[in-house]
Amino acid sequence: VRSYAMVLANLIGKRSSSITMIDDDIVILPHARKVSAIDTLEQDVLDNPRLLTGGTLKGSPDESSIETAIRMICRFIGSRKHLFSSEMPMPISGGLLTFNSTCSNLYPFPRWYNEDWAWLAQYQARGYNIRVERRVVAKQLSSRKNLSLTTMKREQDGELLFEAVNWAIKNYSRTYVDRALRSLAYWEDVAREEVIYLNRIIELVSAMEIPLAEAQLKLGQRGTGVRPILRLLKHTKNYVASIKPVAMMKRYSRYLEGVKRWRCFLKAAKRCEMD
Repeated sequence: VRSYAMVLANLIGKRSSSITMIDDDIVILPHARKVSAIDTLEQDVLDNPRLLTGGTLKGSPDESSIETAIRMICRFIGSRKHLFSSEMPMPISGGLLTFNSTCSNLYPFPRWYNEDWAWLAQYQARGYNIRVERRVVAKQLSSRKNLSLTTMKREQDGELLFEAVNWAIKNYSRTYVDRALRSLAYWEDVAREEVIYLNRIIELVSAMEIPLAEAQLKLGQRGTGVRPILRLLKHTKNYVASIKPVAMMKRYSRYLEGVKRWRCFLKAAKRCEMD
């Protein structure tokens, strides 16, 4: 949907215009000044075409099922603190995102989970500035998220693909990023780290399962709610361990091959519109 929106914006907008994407569960909070929040974001990218920006998002935006499971466990044990700090490798997300239309010519949004961060990572690798506009504050409307193994598998595919790009950007020079992403050994390292991360969560949850059950029995409460979540986490970890890194590397390569067609398509679409 985001890629289609970029095509439409290129057809009806000027050569250098602003594009703002906002999810239907995001509400912009009253602005401190008498200036529109969207106007603030759009002016930023018109002044700096190499800037991708968005507002500060409150609530639980971009929360994966793994993070939802952790938050639910925290509630069961009566802790207000998160067992693991939420990962925020990108300061902004697709929930509220503004950029110059000239940026859209480079990459389409990938068709996997975490597509917004993966898209932003491509621009970060090319030296674009990704920055949150702190004068703009928005909130995600709360909604119940049901945990399922099917959803968690899909999300972990996208997490692995994003982490591969993100880690390359963080750990290598700009000229070496592409080389790392063409290395099977690199993808194997990324997949191994994802399994280690999930194992850490499982070990922590397993350690608190019995004490929590005993405490609730003393209070006359039935069940802990932790066991089914723990079972889901274990199944998810087993799935991630079964992912073939070479398949993920090829999937990312296919995305890059599609980038060439994307750029040709946008050029052709613009020519047709001009005619």
